[in-house]
This record gives sequence, structure tokens and C-alpha cells, in this order.
Amino acid sequence: MPRQAGVLLPLFSLRSAADWGVGEIPDLVPFARWSAGAGFGMVLMLPVNEASRGQHSPYGALSAFAIDPVYLSVDALDDFAAAGGHDALSAEDRRLLEELRATPAVRWDAVRGLKARALEAAFEAFVRLEWRVKSQRAASWSASPASSRPGWTTTPSSSPSTTSSWAGRAGPAGRPRCAIGRRARWPTPGPA
Repeated sequence: MPRQAGVLLPLFSLRSAADWGVGEIPDLVPFARWSAGAGFGMVLMLPVNEASRGQHSPYGALSAFAIDPVYLSVDALDDFAAAGGHDALSAEDRRLLEELRATPAVRWDAVRGLKARALEAAFEAFVRLEWRVKSQRAASWSASPASSRPGWTTTPSSSPSTTSSWAGRAGPAGRPRCAIGRRARWPTPGPA
């Protein structure tokens, strides 16, 4: 096997001018292009699984499957734009976003809280603009296996101390439930 060279970079450290205080998934595209142009054959990352609360280590994962929502690019979500984008954030959160962008170190709890509030605003826009009018997009979310599988919508009664939240098909008054930051899922453009 011929030798290859690669770059190992934690995604959280791949910062851009538009990030929310942490490197985000779309930041990998220009970095991968740069890496290929520099002759590297691979880009390696630390795990990007959702971290357990209170943990900042990529190895303290809450799930072996869930990508941590801190790595989502909120600005790239159509539902966040529909919610009003940055104008949907409180003045305090807009100031926090500017602080997080200017801070070289990742302030995990602040980033997680800010993105959770922004994702909640995006989900509320989805509910208002898609779910309530029974759009095709809402119907496809309602029919997805993740929205109807018991493991995704319930907490086992045998473990009342479980802290996981749920994403489910319907909550009070037929409104969909979505727990941002924990197995949250609603339709986005592109392949699933």
C-alpha cells in the first residue's frame, strides 16, 4: 500500500467568520478542498457525536449515532431563515453570537444554549408554516420512521431518571413534539 498523508483536525477548531462559536459541518468543504490542493489524501476528525450534558470531550458521547447539533450550521437552515434568521434571536442572543464569533476558545455551554434557542425558533417556523397547513413536507416528517418508532418517541417507564428528550409525531393539540438537541429531526432539503 502506498503511503498517504492526511490532516487530523477537530471539527470544533475549524472556525470561520460566519460560525456560531464552533466549527460547523459546512466548514469542512473549503478545508477539504484546501487539504486536497495541499496534497493530503484524507481529512480525519475527532468524533462529532452528541456529547453528554456537562461533557465537552468528543469521547463523552450521549449517542453513538447522533451528530451533535452544535456542529449544525443554523444559518443554512431554511426554517431558520423562515423564522426571521438572526432577527428571530433576542437582542441578548445576537450579542452573544458576536461574542462567540470573536472568542478563540469554544464556549460549549453558551454555543449549545444559543443554537438550541435558534433551532427551536426554526422548528416553530416549521410548525407554523408547514405542520399547521398540512404541507407535503409536514406529511413526510409525520410518516418518517423516526417520528413513529417507540424508541424515538417514548422514554422507558422502567427508567424514570432518564434525561433524554423525545422527538415525536404529535404532542398536545396535534402539535409535533421536537426536543432540540436530542434526536431532533424534521425535514430538510436534500437526501435523508
